[in-house]
Amino acid sequence: MEEQDIKQLWQAYDAQLQEALRVNENTLRELQTLKAKRAVRRMLWVKWLGIIVGIIWIAVVYTWVSIALAVHNYFFAASAGVHLVVTTVMVVTYLRHLGMLHRIDRAAAVIAVQEGLARLQASTLEVTRIGFLQLPVFAVFMLGWGVYNRWQIVICVAVAILLILAALWLYANISLKNAHKPWFRLLFSSPEWTQLVRAQTFLAAIEDYKGGEG
Repeated sequence: MEEQDIKQLWQAYDAQLQEALRVNENTLRELQTLKAKRAVRRMLWVKWLGIIVGIIWIAVVYTWVSIALAVHNYFFAASAGVHLVVTTVMVVTYLRHLGMLHRIDRAAAVIAVQEGLARLQASTLEVTRIGFLQLPVFAVFMLGWGVYNRWQIVICVAVAILLILAALWLYANISLKNAHKPWFRLLFSSPEWTQLVRAQTFLAAIEDYKGGEG
């Protein structure tokens, strides 16, 4: 067999190999994207549950605020009002998440799904950070419902200061750079976050496969 024939055979084999790799990559891309979208769909019930429970809770807290204002309990009204605002923000954010999940599910390109998941992840972290900012209000809920002695007030103020420090620390440290830490994994162990990470893992397998080819 002449050298030219060997080169032609090698080129034909290389072309077949490249085609097989391309087909495998396309198949992997479609399969992993399908798995990612399936994980995204599993997040829907968590979002809907949060919205429904949140709306009910908003109605309850609004009633409490109205009663507190009627009896001139401004400590409770102010703290419950802050909680009411934060809860409303979280419910509105969950409604936005439903739209984001719908767009991810309808996206055809892998890059569109990846970008949608990244935006959803960033929004989830942000709304969680905002939620923790309300921690101090729980220390002053009961002020105004009676007469307290000096030590009870001191304890309440001390707890409020601790909650303020905890809220600020959590707001500053809840980010992806701390995702490997135990406290972060404990906070974000919900089905919502778990399915989001799984979806991203499925898509990351595509990049791993492409990197392995290189």
